[in-house]
Amino acid sequence: MRPSQGQLSAFLATSLSSIGLLLSQQAHACSFRLEAFRDVSPEEFVFYGEVIGYSSAPVAGCTADASINCPESWGLRVKVLVPLQVPPSAPRVVDLFAYGLESDCSALPISEEQVRRVAVGSKLEVAAKPFAPPPDDPSRAMLDASDHAGAIVVPLPSTANVQALASSNFNYIWAWSQANPSEYFELRKDLLRLKSTRSESEAAAILFRLAGSDLRGTSVMSSLPAGLFEHLFETYLRDSKWKDAVIRRREANRTLAEDRPDAAGYVLFALEGTPYFQVIRGLFLAGDHFDLESLDWFERAAEANYLPGYLHTARAALAVAASLEAVDPAAAARYRRKSNKAFETAREAAQRGAAAGDAMSMLVLASLYRAGEAGLPEDEEQAVRWECRGMVKPPNERIPGLGHHETLGEYARCDRLMAERGH
Repeated sequence: MRPSQGQLSAFLATSLSSIGLLLSQQAHACSFRLEAFRDVSPEEFVFYGEVIGYSSAPVAGCTADASINCPESWGLRVKVLVPLQVPPSAPRVVDLFAYGLESDCSALPISEEQVRRVAVGSKLEVAAKPFAPPPDDPSRAMLDASDHAGAIVVPLPSTANVQALASSNFNYIWAWSQANPSEYFELRKDLLRLKSTRSESEAAAILFRLAGSDLRGTSVMSSLPAGLFEHLFETYLRDSKWKDAVIRRREANRTLAEDRPDAAGYVLFALEGTPYFQVIRGLFLAGDHFDLESLDWFERAAEANYLPGYLHTARAALAVAASLEAVDPAAAARYRRKSNKAFETAREAAQRGAAAGDAMSMLVLASLYRAGEAGLPEDEEQAVRWECRGMVKPPNERIPGLGHHETLGEYARCDRLMAERGH
């Protein structure tokens, strides 16, 4: 089953709260069966887009009898920026309509005032099908963005680099921890990629990531028909080498659900060179205090230019320097220089990334301000500002070692913090 509010409702809750309430309340007496998602259908539009205006049309399903005045419903006019699957003959500007449901399951129109609360310039991830039958004007593409029609509409910041997002790889492992609505869109993106793979190694790389999507029974693969992953596995892999590798990865992923840093999956991914897990490994080994062994893992992550790797390298090297001060001042001085260099790199990278809109950079910068590190003043006001900006569009993985600020996307908590400080 799909999430209770669904992806459109998640979008509306962000930008159109009153419509979200409307959609969730009006369908209570209407009963219908939503067909389980199995694959991207050929007629489905899957793309990154930008809101460029607004449009209206008679409410869906209204009678063609000219003597009856069909109410107008309003939607978003969206420019297709990066098509992942769009019919070649389709226009690159589409109208996106979403309808609530009356108690008799007839369409409930949405007003112009409500729709205009979504600002022009907003970026979106969209997966939606055209209305059937098609509109009278064949040059106009009208898509049904209603959640009850199985559509996916996910908001992005207006500054989002959609070209980079289109080529990025989603981390399904952590999606369950954040109720990330992008997961359903990313699944479609990866299914389309699977269809275009030319080798088993390409397919295996995608299946490696999908193998991390069924943890705790709360994420996208576990909400799909039983056996879908197995079907993909058998369809795209023939060589036992790749099959065995994917099976091992899936079993390792399942140990992550135990949420224990000493679980097999954590250790395996750290040894394989995944920076996130290298930082987790270092934090686990450090326990209550940083030491040389934990510092080694942080430095490995930093070598991959992973920002939290620099942050924890700096903190660990400083702790090691303090422990050596009395017994080996020269060694202590070396580690202090290592710490200063890592702090400088972390600060510059975080400031540069935050200015470019990168959420992870914003959250690391918040951590530096909170602790007064890397030459920055201890400033809780700045910490809250950067933390809350970073939460608007969290990265698709948790950021290790940032204490109770590790869980991202908590909009209510962010709003509360800002309100407490008068922002």
